[in-house]
Amino acid sequence: MVSIRSIAVLLLVFNVFSQSEGVRKPEIRPFHFSGELLAGKRVVLACSVMDGDPPFQYRWFKDGLEVGVDGNIHSRTYAEDLISNLIISQLDSDSNGNYTCRVSNSAGKDEHSAMLLMKGRTSL
Repeated sequence: MVSIRSIAVLLLVFNVFSQSEGVRKPEIRPFHFSGELLAGKRVVLACSVMDGDPPFQYRWFKDGLEVGVDGNIHSRTYAEDLISNLIISQLDSDSNGNYTCRVSNSAGKDEHSAMLLMKGRTSL
């Protein structure tokens, strides 16, 4: 005879499996830095999800270190629009580097990177 506890465990396992089944991991639309990247200019880089199932968690990195939500280099996420922006308020020599957007959900993660190489010199 099957116990109520065994049925409850089976229902729990089925429920967890059915919730994750069919959830697609995020897929990021490739991005790159473009235009004149000169000292003093502003840059906004968009990381958008072109496939996958929300909810998504967005994280930005510069040279492997996570970018915050304040400061000269920061991020803004618009989850309802499936997009996160990296904002560099004012380019300078410290802006050069490898920028990565990482998006994850319950099914997995995706990430894309772009290199920023600023032209020109910072004048004082």
